[in-house]
Amino acid sequence: MGVSTGLNGFYVSASRLLFAMGRAKAIPGAFSTLRGPGKAPVTAIIFVCAITLIAPWFGREALLWVVDMSSIGVTIAYTYTCLAAFKLFRWSNAPAEPGVPAEVRSTTKKVLAALGAMTGTSFFLLLMVPGSPAHLSTPSLVALGVWVVLGLIFFASRRSASAKVSDEEMEYLILGEDHKIVRRSS
Repeated sequence: MGVSTGLNGFYVSASRLLFAMGRAKAIPGAFSTLRGPGKAPVTAIIFVCAITLIAPWFGREALLWVVDMSSIGVTIAYTYTCLAAFKLFRWSNAPAEPGVPAEVRSTTKKVLAALGAMTGTSFFLLLMVPGSPAHLSTPSLVALGVWVVLGLIFFASRRSASAKVSDEEMEYLILGEDHKIVRRSS
């Protein structure tokens, strides 16, 4: 049941990530449309479902490569999020700033964000440093390299479209109404 729960969570989070990327104009806008009574990102859900149904046919070893690549991606995302939180939060004894919510002033949250970033960095090193117990296999590293190159090509092809969007609009597209908190505290 633990594996099933993890897969279900990954399925939901992947479709929502594609939805957010579509809304931010990083991928085609079709992924950002919400349909039905529950306002679900149907295109993103169907895409993730198709990939999910095709992936097992590549065999157990190929699935392991995907898991390895995902562990690197999750580690980078986790570390980046912790670093962003560290930058966002203020020390409790810092002077009050106009327009900055009280929730942003927390030494505990700032310290936890720093600890999270250090943990993420250590996980990244465990996965990438040769000889470490969790070092990725050569096929996983090759697959990761191919994935990164594809991502860079995709990024370069979408760069001109992304450049036309202002920072404030991008923050709104990605974060919704919460973009105001980020804007005031930065």
